[in-house]
Amino acid sequence: MNDQFNDFGVEITSDFDDFFNPFDDSEPDDSAQTESAEASADNPADLPEGGDFGRADIVTEEDVEQTKTPKRVDTRTTEEKLADLMKAMQPQRKTVLGILRMCKDRVPVTAVNRYVEELQQYNYSVFSAAAICTMLEQAGGLIRVVEDGTPFDEVEVEPVLGVDEDGVECLVPGEPPEMFWEATPEGIALCEAENPAARLAARLAKDETLLPAYKRTLQMAATDTGATRDALYDALEPTLVTLKPRVYSPLFVERLSKCDAIEWRGAWFITDLGRQCLESLADVPDIL
Repeated sequence: MNDQFNDFGVEITSDFDDFFNPFDDSEPDDSAQTESAEASADNPADLPEGGDFGRADIVTEEDVEQTKTPKRVDTRTTEEKLADLMKAMQPQRKTVLGILRMCKDRVPVTAVNRYVEELQQYNYSVFSAAAICTMLEQAGGLIRVVEDGTPFDEVEVEPVLGVDEDGVECLVPGEPPEMFWEATPEGIALCEAENPAARLAARLAKDETLLPAYKRTLQMAATDTGATRDALYDALEPTLVTLKPRVYSPLFVERLSKCDAIEWRGAWFITDLGRQCLESLADVPDIL
């Protein structure tokens, strides 16, 4: 305890330690405490109980690396990647295969984009031509090249002499070469393995009792105006209603379109494969 008297003779009792004097105007000497803190930071064993201080809380780069989630390694083969892509892009199967067939020979990107736009005119997709081609590239079905077949990423574009906004001559990036898409051997193999004619023959053999309905659908799609949903319903329903199990007209449209026998262009129109199929059904009874 430190007892003192003020100017009026009143005793003042302080509960502070002897080192602290509230009436002392001199600056406190913190050097000893600073040295003690530095010594504790250098030697963690000297730190007081109840928590770590200073360098003990520093997160090292090794600690950060240990918390990172390991990158997933894709172990699929190119063939497996392309097969998975075809399953995911089933509604755009015709477009995907069309791109690969078109790119068996090198094709400028602009030409591929126009081709896809034509295909998607009646088969809308949220995926643009660039997006579909990029997915095919990532799956190993397409590669980017220049006209002579050199990989596009390996082409070095030399800078050229130009003029900046102040009229001073300087080097500016040169014009990159035109980019082409080219199908890989795996992409070409996928196209060659695709056999809609075989799928169509297998489907008709399985649905032998429904051949008159298939024939009538193809006949209507072979007209100049094509076949609409309502027209097909009116033509097929009187016959289909008597069948067991019950089937409906959209079933034939779906199966024929998946086999590329008909295609949608504002209405259902027959394709070359569909015409060949219709000729093979000449002996099948007609639906009146």
